[in-house]
Amino acid sequence: MEDPLAKFRKEKPAPIPLATLTGQEPKGSCLLEPYIALHTKDKNRGSRLDMRVRSGLSHAVLYQHLYEIVYDRKSYETVYLIYNSLSATLEGYNLRAVVDAVRLGSAEAITEWDETAYERPLDKSAPFIEKLTIISAAEIRAKKAAQGE
Repeated sequence: MEDPLAKFRKEKPAPIPLATLTGQEPKGSCLLEPYIALHTKDKNRGSRLDMRVRSGLSHAVLYQHLYEIVYDRKSYETVYLIYNSLSATLEGYNLRAVVDAVRLGSAEAITEWDETAYERPLDKSAPFIEKLTIISAAEIRAKKAAQGE
């Protein structure tokens, strides 16, 4: 049976290679996805902030457990997120959007830069997290116990 609506359906365009859009050749044999340091959501309050690290375990922490946000309001290059069970240190540049989104509770995820997984962003004004360090309270207690404190 012939599809009576076939003449009205549009064919899907072929995907454009990322190298064509960015002018950069992909590393290795696969295309890398674009890097986005901050993922936001309008109504994320009461939810979790997903902190995605380059290697090791990532953490998704409830916003209700966030005690303090510490940052340098002149440079926005270092941000500390203090939770009841861990602390996270973000180092990079243009982190003001990250600070504002976390303060408003609209940040859904923050992602550490990984050159093997992401294309380097072309927009120099976009947030860029070079290093994301997460230290849990259990790790801090273990270090203190090892030091004999």
